[in-house]
Formats: sequence, C-alpha cells, structure tokens
Amino acid sequence: MSNALVLGWLFIGVVAVLLTGWVVPVIVGIIRLRRRTGGPALLIIGGVWFLGAAGVVGLGVVWYRTFSAGFAIKDFDPAGHAGQTGTVALPHKGESSLVVGDEAQRTRLRLRVRDGAAVAPAGRFQVFSYTATAKAGDGAGWTATCYPTNAALVIAAGAPTELDLGPPFTAAITAEQEGRDGIVFDLTVTGRGGHAYTLQGEGGAAPLGFVVLDESGRAVWRGKFEYG
Repeated sequence: MSNALVLGWLFIGVVAVLLTGWVVPVIVGIIRLRRRTGGPALLIIGGVWFLGAAGVVGLGVVWYRTFSAGFAIKDFDPAGHAGQTGTVALPHKGESSLVVGDEAQRTRLRLRVRDGAAVAPAGRFQVFSYTATAKAGDGAGWTATCYPTNAALVIAAGAPTELDLGPPFTAAITAEQEGRDGIVFDLTVTGRGGHAYTLQGEGGAAPLGFVVLDESGRAVWRGKFEYG
C-alpha cells in the first residue's frame, strides 16, 4: 500500500472521529446518569462537540454549494437577457462554443457560436474554454477544446469583439526513448494564438494514429495514440 493511500485513509479516519466522536461522551454520560455515578460533564462535552461538528458540516455544505455554483455552466439566452449585449467574433465559421465567466467567477455562461459570431452580455469576462466541432455526414466527427490562460475578454455593448481562437490546427509529434527498446510518441495540437487543444472523437470516429517511415519512405510501424 502506497504512502499516499495510507495518508488518505488516515485523514479520513481523523475526520470521521472529529465529526462523530461526540457520540462516545454522550453515551457514557447517559449511562453514568442512569447509574447515578455522574455524567453531566460528559454530556456537556458531547453537546459542545456535537455543535462544533454540526457547524463544520454546515460550513462545508455552504462552501460546496458556493464552489459548485461557480462551476455550473448555463447556456446564455440572448432573448431572455434584459441587459445590453455585444458580439464575440471568431475566425472559425463552423460549429463552436465559448465558456466565459464574470470577473468574480461566480457564474459561467456557454455562448453558442454561429457563423463565427456569438451574442454575449456586455461586460468583463474570462474565457475558460473554447470548443470547435466538425462532423461528417454519418455523424462521426471530432471536437477540439482549448483552455486559454489569462484570456480576458471585454465585450462592448452593440459592438463586435474579436477573439483569436480556433483552427487552423497544427499537429506536431515528438518521440522520446523509453527504456532500452521503447519509444514514446506524443501528439501536440495547437491552434490560433498558440493555444494547445485536446481532441476527442465522437460518433464512432476512428482514433488518431501514426505511421513511422524509414529513410526510404517505407512504413515500418503503425500505431494509435491513447489519452495520457
């Protein structure tokens, strides 16, 4: 068993004792009261312990709701928005979407991009992700997603705001030796602005593969990329 796993179980045990340990002094206090051998002090200790544990649980619930609310993504509906709106313009004219959040990161909105434009509420936002999708007639296709860093976005009311994200994509493969006889190939996909993208197949799309050629151009090895 690894040290990390041992520490994890130890942490869980300590938390369990802190949250439920109040039961012991309460039960012992009740037994002593019935036997008339004392017990009020133990009941007080157990009660205080219980109130502290309940407070910790309550704070945890409040923190979880606040934390999860910050990560909840809502589809932005321009028709139902009462405030001012602007437009985010992107070079890619195909199907895509943006996920943006306000400066306080309390809410996240998914903006649907149609023909290279997305209607958005006016204000200051942070771009969390951009996803472009391409599908064939049989439904098979790929999604390319990037998570820009430090991508501030200021959307002005009634005016377009340009955002340099999306294709064309550039794929690069690196090879590193692993052990005596192993070779590891790594695929990196970048788009506009130098942002890295992850690719995911949909609808039965064939997995990404590679072919290794020798000096004469003859294929000597074929393989498929796996996540990680």
